[in-house]
Parts: sequence; C-alpha cells; structure tokens
Amino acid sequence: DDSILIWEGERQESQLFPIIKTYEDHRMAMAFAPAVIRHPNIGIADPYVVSKSYPYYWEDLKQVGVHIYEEK
Repeated sequence: DDSILIWEGERQESQLFPIIKTYEDHRMAMAFAPAVIRHPNIGIADPYVVSKSYPYYWEDLKQVGVHIYEEK
C-alpha cells in the first residue's frame, strides 16, 4: 500500500516530493530535517526559520553528510 495517513485521518496517495510546512516554527524544520537521511526527496518550506535558535543548522547537517540544496 503506497499511501499515508494525514492528520484528518483520511487516506491519501503518498507524495513523491513531500514538502514539510514549518508554520514559522524552527522546531518543525529541525525535527523533520533528519528524515532526509532515509527519505531524500523531502523538502522543508521556509527553512531559514531555524536561524532563530540555530543559525548554522543547515551548514552543520552538510558537515555530517546530509545533501542539502535550495530550490527557488
């Protein structure tokens, strides 16, 4: 079964390139970022919200081998 369960409890087709919404919350970006290790096609919307608490977060993830690129 290639689907996911969304918050409303409805079955949806899985997305090939899911985008995580941060809702302007740095914790959302930081919590989901490590998921790219297992699922490399995940995107983080508004990734710079992390600058509030950890300005070099993305650079540090690159240092440990996580491949990060910005798409405009």
